Amino acid sequence: MSEIYITSDTHFSHSTMIQKSWRPFKSVTEMNQVIIDNWNKTVSDDDTVYFLGDFAFTKDKDVILSQLRGNIIMVKGNHDKPSLTKTRNIILTFKGYLIELVHRPEDAVAEADIVIHGHIHKAGQRQYNLPAHYYNANCEFHKYKPKALREIIGEVTKQK
Repeated sequence: MSEIYITSDTHFSHSTMIQKSWRPFKSVTEMNQVIIDNWNKTVSDDDTVYFLGDFAFTKDKDVILSQLRGNIIMVKGNHDKPSLTKTRNIILTFKGYLIELVHRPEDAVAEADIVIHGHIHKAGQRQYNLPAHYYNANCEFHKYKPKALREIIGEVTKQK
């Protein structure tokens, strides 16, 4: 049975993510490979992954995308080029919940039951005093791998 996953802010090939001590990797090569390996151990080819922005800092985005499993649907992050996607938010219904997917939490526009976002990194607080129905999908908070949507809903509904 296929699964729906959410993740964001992989920042493939972005050395600044390591230099600022946000990530525990010795090199961009190591960071890229760990994230690719974790993704592919989690996601099957039949799964859907909603990626919530800030994918990669390289011209070889297609090379990285070709290594990742699943059907990937992109939301534009503040560091993504329009050639990757122009979609700024996605609204979907899952298990009776209206869910909005955005990169930056302040860009949410719907009256959603749950807002899933990225953008906020480990160097900061996970939620920055956002409402309890906001959830940060940044890969830094999820062992550098996508997180199942059903698990996210379970976590958010327990907090309410």
